[in-house]
Parts: sequence; C-alpha cells; structure tokens
Amino acid sequence: YNVSGHIKLKTGVILRGENPTGVVKATEENYSPPSRLIFPKFIFDTTANNGAGNDRKKAFKSITGSFECSNSGIVNLDINRAYIAFQPQYNTSPTAPIASPTPIQKNRNIIVMGCRSNNAIILDGGIPELGSPAGSKQRAWQVFPWRFSANIEIFVYQNSVIANNRINDGPSDNFEMPNYRIRRRNTQNWILLGQRTVGTGWKANFDYNAHYGISLNRGKIYQDTTGRYRVHGVSTFGTPETEPDLFRTGFEIRDNWVYKTSRVGITAAGIGLLIRGNVTRDDSLKELPAYENFTGPTGNQTPQGATTLENRSIDFSGWQVKIDSNNLECYKNYIEGYFSTDGEGILLQECCGGTQVNDYTISNNVTKNYIGIYKMRDINNVIIKNNDLKGSFLFIVANTNGSAYYLNKLQVEGNTNVGSINATGTRGGFAGKISNNQGTGPGIGVSCHIVVENNNTGFSDVTYRAVDPNNLANHTPPVVSGNCAETTIYPLVEIIAPLADTTFTTNLTQYVIKARLTQGDIFTAKIDFLQGTTVVAENLTVDPSDSTVTYVWNVPANAGNITAFTARIKDAGFVSFSLVKRFTKVTPVSLSDSKTFGSSDFLVFPNPTNSGSVLTIRPLNINSPASVSLFDLAGKNVETKVKRIDNGDLVFDNSTALNPGIYLVRIKSDQVSKMVKLIVQ
Repeated sequence: YNVSGHIKLKTGVILRGENPTGVVKATEENYSPPSRLIFPKFIFDTTANNGAGNDRKKAFKSITGSFECSNSGIVNLDINRAYIAFQPQYNTSPTAPIASPTPIQKNRNIIVMGCRSNNAIILDGGIPELGSPAGSKQRAWQVFPWRFSANIEIFVYQNSVIANNRINDGPSDNFEMPNYRIRRRNTQNWILLGQRTVGTGWKANFDYNAHYGISLNRGKIYQDTTGRYRVHGVSTFGTPETEPDLFRTGFEIRDNWVYKTSRVGITAAGIGLLIRGNVTRDDSLKELPAYENFTGPTGNQTPQGATTLENRSIDFSGWQVKIDSNNLECYKNYIEGYFSTDGEGILLQECCGGTQVNDYTISNNVTKNYIGIYKMRDINNVIIKNNDLKGSFLFIVANTNGSAYYLNKLQVEGNTNVGSINATGTRGGFAGKISNNQGTGPGIGVSCHIVVENNNTGFSDVTYRAVDPNNLANHTPPVVSGNCAETTIYPLVEIIAPLADTTFTTNLTQYVIKARLTQGDIFTAKIDFLQGTTVVAENLTVDPSDSTVTYVWNVPANAGNITAFTARIKDAGFVSFSLVKRFTKVTPVSLSDSKTFGSSDFLVFPNPTNSGSVLTIRPLNINSPASVSLFDLAGKNVETKVKRIDNGDLVFDNSTALNPGIYLVRIKSDQVSKMVKLIVQ
C-alpha cells in the first residue's frame, strides 16, 4: 500500500496486516511481514526550488495515535519511511516546559507487535541554521536527522507491549551531503565538509539509523512557545512524585531486533518494567579513523573527543525492573583521535531520566559492553547474575561525584567473561555478595562488608575500600587490607504484607502493610514507610515480640492508578530500603459477559476462601477434558497447580498464598470457556 500522508489512529483501532509465514520471529534474518505500507521517499537535491532543496513536507511521515488514543496499536506491518508514535495529551504551560506535566487524557493499552521499520526519522528543526543575512551560516538545502527521533516512541499512562519488531534491518535511503556547511567547534569559522579527505571522512551523511530504536515513557511531553507538543528529557533523579511518567505500570519490551548507529537501542522506564529477549546491533566501522564523525549530534558544529552520541544498547530506569536474556552490541564513534564518551551495554544513570534505584534484576544477558549502575544515589536491592560480558566490566557505584551514598543488598553471581567488578558505596556497602563469577584478568574492587567469596575465578586480586569519614564525597575511598572485619550488624527490612504486588478495586478502603526487621538491633532500629518517596509513617518502633511494624493505608476515593510502598530502616547512621511493593488499581471485570456464568455450570468451593486454602472446582455440565486457570482483575494469569482427582473434580492448590482480593476462575474445554468470581479474604 502506497501512503502519501500521515496516518492517525483513534481509540479502539488496531492497524493490522496479514500474519507472517515462514520466518515469524523478528530476531531472525529475513523476517518480513507480507503487508507493507510504503511512504514517500525524500530525494536530496541541492538545486531544487532555487537552492532551497526538495519540499520536506512531502516526506518524513508518521503513524501516530491521536492524543486520547487507547486500546490501539499496530500489528504485523512492514513500514517504510514512517515512524510510530503514541502520546497522550498533557496539561502544560503554553509558554514554557514545566517540571512535571499533569496528564488530562490518560491513554492506556497500546501494542506494537510484529512490525518491520526502516528509514523512519524526524528532521532536526534547528537545521539549517541560516544566520543573518540568510545563508551566512548554513544553506537552505541542508537537512539533518533529529537525534531524539525513534522508530517506535510511546508515552502511555498504563500498559504497553512492544514485541517481535525488527528495526532498521534494511536502510535504503541514507545519502551523502557534499559541501555541507558547519561551524568549527568553539570558533565562528564555518567550513565545508567534503573539501578535504581524512580516510573516507570529511563527509556529512544523512543517516536514517542515527537515533533511538524503541523509546517507552522515557521523557515528558510539553508545549513549546508555539503551542507544539514536544518531547523533553526529565530531571535528574526522578521519583514517583517529581516524575510520575517514569513510574507507570504494565510495560513489556520483548523479542525485538534493533539496529542503530547512535543513541540508544531500547530506552524505557516504569514500575515492573520487563525488557527480555531483545537483540541490539550497531555499526562497528564507527570506531575506525576512516569513518570519523564530523557532524556531531546536532548537525551545526563539529564534535570533539568528549562528545557523547549516547551509543548504548539499553538505558532504563524505574523500580522493579527486570532486564533478561538480551543479546547486546554497540560501538563508540571515532572523533578527532578519540572515542566518544559512551558505549554502554546496559546503563542506569542519574541524569536524563534516571530514578531512585530499588529492586532490579539484570540476568542472562550477552553484551560486549559494560553493565553500569553509574554514579547513583543509594542503590538498593540489585541482582546481577548469569550475564556473559565478553570481556567488559561491571560498574556499580553509589556516589555522584559530589555526595556519598549507600550500596545496599547487591548480589553479583554467576557472571562470565567479566573484565572487572567495581561495586562500591562511599557511605558503605553491606548485605552484598560477589560469588561464582569468572573473570578475564583484572580485579574486583568492593566496599568493605561486601562478601567476596573464594569461588570467583580469573580475577587478579580483590581490593576493599573503606568509608572515608573525613571526605564522604570522595568517589575513590581509601584501600584497606582485608574485608574490614568488624562486629557491626547492618540493618535490613522487608515488607511481609502484602507478600507480592497487589491489585485493588475502588471499593477497597484500607490495606494493612507490615514490615519486618530481618537484620539489626530491634531496640535501636527505626522504620519508616514511604508511599513512592513520600514518608507516610516515620520512626516506628519495632515490636520485639515479632520484629514487625505496621502501617494502615487508608485508600483515598481518588487513589491513583499506581501506588508503590517501600519500608526504610535507619540505625546507627545506616539507611536501607525494602523491595518495592506496588498496588495497581483495576476496574472490576463485569461478570455479565457471555463467557461467564454461575454455579449452575460449575462449583468453586469454599468461596469466599482464605489465603492458602485448597479449592475444589466441580464441573457440572462439562463433559470433555477441562483445564482451570486463575486471573486477577487486571487480567494477569496467576500461576496455579491444578490436578484431577478420581471423582472428576479439579483441585486448585493455593499453597503459594494469594493476596486478598477478587479473582476469576476460568474453566475451559473444547466446547466452552467460562468464568466465575472467586473472593479471597
């Protein structure tokens, strides 16, 4: 299908192509959905329109959701020359960006799956920089790709899946721009690229791959002075209060193949964010002098060695993030005899959409570039295990080059081909363990009280660093001998109720949240409860009989869509946080659906039931073999163990203990699929 303009989707519309056959996995070569949308190609011509170049408005198209678009998406389409974007509308200042826009239209449930995307770009609005008089700086025909473009960009209030897409595997439209006029950095000298040759360099290229691949809720939307909606980076160290868009729920980025030549392959944020099974690829020639970068990221001045083009595979933030089983590759740019200051495999940093660190698992990834929790504030509850680093290193540092922080509960285990491990907190590191890692020569450097077990192999040495009491901000604290053995018992706390993340409906009025001191002095430790990062109960005394404290959450009538709680313990100058527990508000599922029915068809007993009970499901009017599934009200499948007993009943083993709430039991056979409501008290 040849499409001449933009496409805009409204609520409830899925733009869907024919299902692929043969190669059906986007991570495999030759994946190509049979349904194709072809948008206009931009023809570069410096002489067209009296030197102004060809009309840009005829190309550079998009497929977007309208601002209020929900329950929408794009499935199984090969899209050439159009980027994909879904964005909500925001209530913002019409004259300037504000710190945290307030959503007034909350879009939900966006899917982009099974698509192939090539030659998708937004033009940089700052090019050409014509000067005064016009043409004294750049020429009217000059164009440049906007570095913050993305093949797939989604800003959504709740729920988005980006899966099985293949991005930039067939770039056909790149072109060279001879006599591109650009300012020599730190001067007012304008030069022409193409007049000189360094290797094959001194050229300006228009690269359709020089931008983000997939971007999900990693920024904010505001209106500029002309009233246009624009995307902007968020502030440093975001929290649920200051940057709520970084803490939305229901996000998965899975099984995509992404090629890019600068910026980040996959960038995303959220609570419960899952990034799994993706492949990122890059252009290895960038590191050669013959392919030196002369245009930099903005296209109006030459770069220098300290320039970053944000070459990364995955850049993430949020809470409860899991990054698993990805295969990653990126390369730096060669610039004036230096490499660009980037080149990360998996990165969390404080700037540019970074958040408070709590509850991350980075596992089973293969990456030729390092994994970094890079110069953050307090780092809590991080697991890095079973990754193959191909000779690169692990860098986990709780220090911002200006302030000192704690490294709490770090587990680094089972990683292979590790160049080195640096795991330090300049206020101390505790409850950490480095075990069973296989190194390639360099050593391990850790804060005192992080246990480095003897089963780590291939590392030259282990270096311990102590807290520098006279200079806590020192990001290279002093080396000491041994692991700083002392008798201090560092405090740890865990939330024990609820046991897991919980959904709630609008009729819930209260929820009891309980935390337990798992390590520390029950007589001196004080525990706080935080909703997001706002303290809602402070300096609670631990009950010596069971080492617990309790907070009753009175659920407001207008409770937000997501509420996350953590417990914080303070004792003897040390601070640590529990894992995050989140409450997600759901709309109760109507049981009037034609696929649901009452106890005349099957019985579930006891109902209501108590957490931990064994349930019996008795089919009454179903003759063929049946299976049983359990769902929460958000539609998420709850893992169960079901077995058939002699009289034909099905027994659901609830020994794993459900949280109190409303669930749906579905019984399914060849003929029917029906549900009944189950109440767990």
